Amino acid sequence: MWQAFLLLIFVPSISETFSILDLKKVKIKLEPEKCEDNLNLVTLIHSAPENVDLRNTIRKTWGQDIKRVFVLGKNSEWNKKLKKEHEKYKDILQFSFIDAYRNMTYKHLSGYWWVANNCDNTKYVLKSDDDQAVDIFHLPTYLEHYTDQDSNEDRFYLCYLLQKTKPKRSIGNKWFVSFQDYPEEFYPDYCCGWAYVTNIPTIKSILEASKDKKYFWIDDLFVTGTLVENTTEPIKIYNWRNNFLSDHIQHKNAILTEKFFSPELMVASDLNKHEIQHLAKKYKKCHEKQCYQKIYEEPEMIDYMRPPMQIKGSNIKDEL
Repeated sequence: MWQAFLLLIFVPSISETFSILDLKKVKIKLEPEKCEDNLNLVTLIHSAPENVDLRNTIRKTWGQDIKRVFVLGKNSEWNKKLKKEHEKYKDILQFSFIDAYRNMTYKHLSGYWWVANNCDNTKYVLKSDDDQAVDIFHLPTYLEHYTDQDSNEDRFYLCYLLQKTKPKRSIGNKWFVSFQDYPEEFYPDYCCGWAYVTNIPTIKSILEASKDKKYFWIDDLFVTGTLVENTTEPIKIYNWRNNFLSDHIQHKNAILTEKFFSPELMVASDLNKHEIQHLAKKYKKCHEKQCYQKIYEEPEMIDYMRPPMQIKGSNIKDEL
């Protein structure tokens, strides 16, 4: 199965090409069991080796009853600990490249490769970071109402869409990108990597588009922006932005530390373990009280919740 993967023990330069399907040396060090047939949702969670507390928090909260896959690279200090962690939970997917910011694109596409080969009959794929709280109780209903898939082959992203963003040109910035690496004034529209939902046909199209493309280390930009623009099939992009707490910052403290809750707020980002625990309890309580159903009983709320949509892909004109 693993016949090709490029061993990543270095920071690749922009001049190199990356082909996820032509990999020779990178190997899977740890992996979960493949998905069950006809699974509704699997989540790929990007994690850092040292973030044990965050992984354990997700296991006990919003990720408890779903198929979770924590995606990591290797780290000499943590490899043995990760092996023991995986023996206990069976949910770690570790590759043999170094776990580092500049290798995040490899992590992103490697997770895609694994789920495409091991979860082919899964309906939805939730990609998340390990410092997020995602309302997986509300999510299936939301997807059924708003992603408008005509067939199982329809391709889509439901995500926090970033538009007209500019490369950071200050050398001291963590996200600094030189003109040589990216000469354009603006990045293409792309999905923020905090949390988004897609499906297996989309993932396969992205993997195909990744062949022989120049490597770019900002993974969410490269995968959901650059590669989306190079797919031959149309991909619907649903802007999930209104359902992220980061766009309702006035409620942040009340949501994360007090009793206030609004059921349309489905993702909160950059959280510590206590905030994840607090918000996950609210998600579960709302589910038990069926408060989500009220949203779909009122036409005004249905329209309010509907995400704007555009279509991307090679030679495809954007559509609202």
